[in-house]
Amino acid sequence: MSRPLQPIDAVAWFAGFSAQDRATLVKALLHAFHGADPDWMGTIANCRAGKTARLEALVPMPDGTRANVGVHLHVEDGDTRLLKSFIERAMAETLLFERGSSMITQAAEHQAAWIAAIGLGSVAILTVQDELMLAVSKRLTMEVPVQVIGPIGSRFDLPDRDGMFLMLFEGHLNMLAAYGNVRREEISAARTAPMELGLLRFNEHLLFLCARMQGIAPAWSDLPFAISILKPEHRRLKPPEMNGSLQIPFMLMERHIGRAAVLRPFTLPRHFASVLLDLIETQQDLAGNYSEERYLADIRAAQSRWPTPAAMKPDFLLPPIVVT
Repeated sequence: MSRPLQPIDAVAWFAGFSAQDRATLVKALLHAFHGADPDWMGTIANCRAGKTARLEALVPMPDGTRANVGVHLHVEDGDTRLLKSFIERAMAETLLFERGSSMITQAAEHQAAWIAAIGLGSVAILTVQDELMLAVSKRLTMEVPVQVIGPIGSRFDLPDRDGMFLMLFEGHLNMLAAYGNVRREEISAARTAPMELGLLRFNEHLLFLCARMQGIAPAWSDLPFAISILKPEHRRLKPPEMNGSLQIPFMLMERHIGRAAVLRPFTLPRHFASVLLDLIETQQDLAGNYSEERYLADIRAAQSRWPTPAAMKPDFLLPPIVVT
């Protein structure tokens, strides 16, 4: 006979354990989900349908007792790479949780949570209807260094997490998809798949180039860009082609060794390139009035306004374009 379910305040519960115990608890919870769904297909299907995987589990309490609680697992868009990144870090017990806030859906309010970075994004421990939720998101919802989430100063100065990034190198805008382990099918996709792009202006200092590409990043990713936070000598931007188009190299990078597995040029059409360059020129004109601290604050404000990159789409300046 199973024990009755007990309500839980996930934030207070998690606070009662040491950093190492928190990592061990998350590993144990993942083991429980894996036992119920060994190939993770049910979990992925539920998440893609906007639902959660749920089970009941006896979890330890800070006072040494155990309680039967409902536990949910949600992975944004059912993204298998995101789930794999979470599993790898949870199994290695390397997750380092900090107090923060999280938002699972666009309509939800921010709520208190424990958050840990997982490379591609973050995992949040929070309460949903008196039950425990592990919410895996593509967003880093805690403060991260500017060199991770912003433009990168050097071609091979790669970030220490997986994801897509926009950088300026020797006057050229470059798009990076940087991953620790690049699979053969991802190399094939990077060589041939079309890319869909959208453009969003947050303010006069910060824009987001949004991108998605089947086989690499099938859901929208948001790539922030603020030229003002670069050193003055790195702010040079070359003009477009004679016909007004702009070429942006796309690189699929093996992050651990700094090697480009694929280098592929994409050409932005004149109407899209013109708006993008106008936004960057405005940033250049105001370069002395923007700091890294304001940049990070704006990133956090953008994440609050648009809890997922897909939520940005209604506010794109132009209809999305497809480049091949």
